[in-house]
Amino acid sequence: MTPPTISPTPPTRSYNASALARAVEANLQNAEPGARPYDMVLKLARLRLDEEYTHLKGVKWSLKKDEVRRVVMWALDDFNRKARMQAAHTLEGDLPALVKQLVNDIAGMGFLTDYLEDASVEEIILNGVEQMWVLRANGVKEKVNLTELELDHDRILDQINRLVAPTGRQVNMMNPILNAKLPDGARINVVISPIAEPSPSITIRRHRLVARRMADLLDLNSITPEAADFVQAAIHARMSILVCGGTGTGKTNFINVLATFFESDERIVVIEDTRELDLKIEDVQYLTVREDTSEAAHPVTQRHLVANALRMRPDRILLGEVRGGEAFDMLMANNTGHEGTITTVHANSATDAIARLLQLCALADEAQNFNPSYLAEWIARGFHLVIFLGQTRNPPRRFVREIAGLEGRAEGINVTRDLIFTTEQDELVRSLRPLPERLMQRFIHYGIDTKSFLPRQSKRIAGAFAGRDA
Repeated sequence: MTPPTISPTPPTRSYNASALARAVEANLQNAEPGARPYDMVLKLARLRLDEEYTHLKGVKWSLKKDEVRRVVMWALDDFNRKARMQAAHTLEGDLPALVKQLVNDIAGMGFLTDYLEDASVEEIILNGVEQMWVLRANGVKEKVNLTELELDHDRILDQINRLVAPTGRQVNMMNPILNAKLPDGARINVVISPIAEPSPSITIRRHRLVARRMADLLDLNSITPEAADFVQAAIHARMSILVCGGTGTGKTNFINVLATFFESDERIVVIEDTRELDLKIEDVQYLTVREDTSEAAHPVTQRHLVANALRMRPDRILLGEVRGGEAFDMLMANNTGHEGTITTVHANSATDAIARLLQLCALADEAQNFNPSYLAEWIARGFHLVIFLGQTRNPPRRFVREIAGLEGRAEGINVTRDLIFTTEQDELVRSLRPLPERLMQRFIHYGIDTKSFLPRQSKRIAGAFAGRDA
């Protein structure tokens, strides 16, 4: 019997694998038992993008989605091919949906992308890894089931930390609470275990500028023409204004509208906990607080920023929201020549806003030895107007409910004030009270005619005389 012929061994060729290829092989061969093919493809795509764009720094992948999609397709094909060769698990499924999810994880905001790109979504609430709620602009609250996405705690936190990396803030066991701004401008709050259960607890608030001008507020029936003219005149008269209201009443939106009446040559300094305001002004400087996230870093609070803002030659200071002792520094600034300040505070009415401001001032160490009546007088002199914003749920509507004028004096801890505009049957109307003399004098000083701001009774009398003269 003739022995079988043996084919000669083919000559071996030397192959120098790239660092990327070696990393891929190592990932496939030494992957952890619980490693998911999806996570490995995601890592592979990110490695390839980093290698291709190593000459660029700070690449915004959201602006290069086509490139990301190309690399994702390559990574998916390359991973599955190598996995089959090694009898490992491949990544299979609905290809368009899979590619979209991978692209969103790299160039978007992960599983949140579709909701954050939906203009009708105002708020997103995540309770753990399986339950999410979406609040829409029309007041509808929808429940979203996340079980199909197979999310886990670490993957969600990794995605969040990647998104907020430019802010210098991270959420982890050492810093279990995070307040930051996402790339699209949305404000995010994250709380993880052991503080929150279920974990993570995520709340995302989208700042939708539904009104950019006063005309937009009028179209939305958020303010009356008479009140709009009065507020515009108050800005021109450089009055200091306290804007108050509950969560989601549109305080930030309202301040953006007020800023459209600033003079073009004014220098504005904006101080916020997390950046939300977006003023269309040429000379504007934004300052945000910094949390103590490392041993070498020191926290920078709103108190520090208010004190520093006084050295920046501002024509106006906008303080996004007072929550603590910075209220004392703000009053110091208001009473030392820095007029035209605008700030916000959470309160249930114009009256409650003044009481809350008094309480917040008392939180400052320097105010401990102050008589509360002195602080009340500072508030009376430091602000001219308090504007209270409210909202209705059904139908959803945000609107100005009260405008109070401060007379510049206090009786004990009670700041003397008059309601200039009040709400009657969900409609903002001019009250029967005359303008406080302090406001009248300020309007006159800036050459503003106050006839249109007379109380309702005076207008009826003036109209009757005008008709008789005719």
